[in-house]
Amino acid sequence: MTSATSGAGQSTAGSLPAVSLLLAALVVGLSVVPAAPAHLEWDRQAIEAGQYWRLLTGHSVHWSLAHLGWDAVAFVMLGAGCERLAPRRFLACSLVSAVLIGLGLWQLRPDLAAYRGLSGVDSALFTMLAATRLRAGEKAVPILAYLVLFTGKLCFEALTGSALFVPVQLVGATPVPLAHLIGGTVGVAFGAAPDSARRGVSVGQVVGS
Repeated sequence: MTSATSGAGQSTAGSLPAVSLLLAALVVGLSVVPAAPAHLEWDRQAIEAGQYWRLLTGHSVHWSLAHLGWDAVAFVMLGAGCERLAPRRFLACSLVSAVLIGLGLWQLRPDLAAYRGLSGVDSALFTMLAATRLRAGEKAVPILAYLVLFTGKLCFEALTGSALFVPVQLVGATPVPLAHLIGGTVGVAFGAAPDSARRGVSVGQVVGS
């Protein structure tokens, strides 16, 4: 803001989603460090000055406790599902979406001065989970309905400048639909890509093919 398939990494269904919980705990921990947001947020002027880490770390800080709560809960729920189905793809999707969102906002939103929050990465995990389950052969209709609703959410945000599920006044920030669009696109790519597409490729070893 200004949220078990073969070949996708060994399924860990039923196990504790340790990585999701650890990452969420790290994000929550940063909320109690008063100086963290100022040093970590996606800030265009600071990035122009050479503080390139902000392209990635902006996802780890939030505008308010309500903003943090919504993003962190969504991350744990979606991350747990992705981690249990495809742990290595989950990690790669989280990282790639975070990087591409930061770069995408830099290139495509020159008017954007600052950005914080996990909602873009959450969007990536949502669509990755849906696409992974669809590729695994689960019932297509409800999964496609979720993806249609996600698309509708993006359109609503773009047209109204408001979040669909959370009042802007509550979280203290307005949504950035581009971040959700980039995240959602990355998630679909990770969830839908066939295993064979990454065999024998070094990147495929990272994402768990």
